[in-house]
Amino acid sequence: MPVNGVTPTGTSVTASASTATQGGNAVGMSTDDFYKLLIAELRYQDPMQPMDNAKMVDQVAGIRSIEASTTTTATLQAVARQQNYATAATLIGKVVTGTVTDATGKDLQVKGTVTRVTFEKNGQVVLELDDGANKLPLEAVTNVENPGQAGQAPVQQAA
Repeated sequence: MPVNGVTPTGTSVTASASTATQGGNAVGMSTDDFYKLLIAELRYQDPMQPMDNAKMVDQVAGIRSIEASTTTTATLQAVARQQNYATAATLIGKVVTGTVTDATGKDLQVKGTVTRVTFEKNGQVVLELDDGANKLPLEAVTNVENPGQAGQAPVQQAA
């Protein structure tokens, strides 16, 4: 949705609401910036050819759509984080198996009883195992068992 305007010096100003986000991240244009640009466009438009009301409504609707999408994405990410935390907490006392990569790049299978769950600043959920040496990221869990059933059929398969 192009937003065209003319500055007091007569040079053209052009921005696009569709380029306001790229890959879900803002690219230098906030909602306030958009509105400032729209006001500047209205202020400096040619009085003989005023902006079409339908175009203005389309532009405002476009930025509102981008805002709604951004808010929805943030909300869904927060819900997913909370779900991970809740899932991890239920694993305390369970026997888990998973694959981790060591410092040499070799994949190692780790198995142990979850004694503690930590939540890293980056949002990663890490399970600490009973041997005290191994930690297993939640996303690396491949199998969960009840402690008395270790070695038997798995209770739950992680997705």
